[in-house]
Amino acid sequence: MDIPILKHNFNLAAKPSADKPKPKKKIAKNTDVPQYVWDRYFQAWEAWFAKTAMGKDGHKPYKQDKPPVRTAKGMQDYIWHFIKWHGGDAERRNSMVMQVDNRYIKSGRSGTGDMSVIINGKHAQLEIKAGKDVKRDTQIKRQKQIRAAGGTYEFIYSIEEFLTWFDSFTAQKTLF
Repeated sequence: MDIPILKHNFNLAAKPSADKPKPKKKIAKNTDVPQYVWDRYFQAWEAWFAKTAMGKDGHKPYKQDKPPVRTAKGMQDYIWHFIKWHGGDAERRNSMVMQVDNRYIKSGRSGTGDMSVIINGKHAQLEIKAGKDVKRDTQIKRQKQIRAAGGTYEFIYSIEEFLTWFDSFTAQKTLF
């Protein structure tokens, strides 16, 4: 049985691009984040860990890193963990359009929030905005649709704003 030999055309003599190197993307630092944000994050982590089998067996919680909460992904990480540690459920959601061959396939619904969360039996969609990110028309339209149906759809611009929203949302009475 003959094994095919794959030939690669690596041009090792190619000169490096004369273009300037792209500047490294700056990662937002957590230096301006108030201490209470981290206190609440780690208190939630320690309380959740104490309820796990490892916590009940007397193990100490392992170290949790601080997510970069001045970025959208960092805020999503913080919120996802925070809600999970408070006994809720959270998932990240994406809507996008992909090209497959000559077709475009839409995935998800336009304007859907970045995160879908359930806390104390109540559902909410959260749209995370960081830096210069602004509301899109489809998101505003979706927010109106969800609110008209009695649901919750919020734009979150900072972790401090999320914690305020979380406290208010969890203090509301449920219908059941």
